[in-house]
Amino acid sequence: GNHFLVEDDEENYDMKSGAPNEYSEAELFQKARNKAWQAIISSMRHCYKYDDLVLMHETFLDLVFRLLNITATDSNLKSQVGTKYHCLLVASCAFSDLCHKIHVGPFLEISLPILFFSLLESPWPDLCESICIFLKNLILTQSHDENFPYRSEYHQMLLQTLTDSPKCILLESYHNISSVRMDESVKDLCSRTLVSVLKNQVKANNCNFQEKDLQWIHGQVNQVSQVWANIFHAFDIDLISIINAAPMIEKSKSYMRISASIAGAILSFGLKLLPLKLTPLIRVLMTSVKNEEVSSRSNVVCDDLSHLIQILIQSNRSHLLVRNKILDNICQMASTDPTFDNLARGTTRCGCRASKTILQHVVASIPKHEGLTKINSVWSYLATLTTSDPAK
Repeated sequence: GNHFLVEDDEENYDMKSGAPNEYSEAELFQKARNKAWQAIISSMRHCYKYDDLVLMHETFLDLVFRLLNITATDSNLKSQVGTKYHCLLVASCAFSDLCHKIHVGPFLEISLPILFFSLLESPWPDLCESICIFLKNLILTQSHDENFPYRSEYHQMLLQTLTDSPKCILLESYHNISSVRMDESVKDLCSRTLVSVLKNQVKANNCNFQEKDLQWIHGQVNQVSQVWANIFHAFDIDLISIINAAPMIEKSKSYMRISASIAGAILSFGLKLLPLKLTPLIRVLMTSVKNEEVSSRSNVVCDDLSHLIQILIQSNRSHLLVRNKILDNICQMASTDPTFDNLARGTTRCGCRASKTILQHVVASIPKHEGLTKINSVWSYLATLTTSDPAK
């Protein structure tokens, strides 16, 4: 995920028209903040020369609080390039990169599991999404560490959330929830509560940072959830009752985006933990490929779907049909002119553009000593583009 740390030139252009984007003062501020996150994170690892685990852990938690509140500012900002999301993406990638480069045992063994289970079930969609982005990049950097704390528990919880739908989406059926979730003071209070619980655990353990059992972890998560429920109850909102009584959810844009982030996090665990049932995972990613209009989000989804294809290429023949079906759909959209007025059913303009990006990723991932003919769909598609006329 490190290539997301750099502001790409394509971020400056509208996906539909190709025209340059004109940024507002607020957008320029957030782009500058992206670079500030990168600079701070890069310099921090040079500062930890002393073996003060408590100081290190508390500093990490202060950064976590800033990470949680990234999308709280400029909440009315609307942009085709998804500046708020890109800011969250940059900070999450930089933060996970720091965790990889320096010793952060206390964070991985105590704070991260509490953060993960709390935020995945938080009332705010952006908090749910932020922990998925962070965990995805952290798992990718720790891909060879089979002893990564709670690795299988994270994976199982992500699968369950993808199947049952995130709680923040279930809450959307309640008419008064939006005004409370948009209240920055409420979100700030909930974030501070979570960080406070984590800091108290550091002091209680007196630097004896040992991996806790899952029952202890869920006990801390329940404390956080109860405080959050009490805060919402002050606004006459019973979170637990609403979630339990939630009707069939509407497949909203928010649902599509959070589901795509969860799917991306699941794929970061690689081939060994690939779900037995791939249909829910593929459906979520393909839906986002076809409908995501924000360039920064579309780029991430393209990367995730190409990652899935690469995993299926590496797997045994049991996934051959699934892989070929995905590639057939991608190649069909990539070979369609998005400017056509009457596109085939199931084909979208966003999908036509995104599919080309996915094929670029897939082709680039094939080792030079291997031919493209092993991926028949891609080879057939590329073969039709060849011509003896250089002008074409």
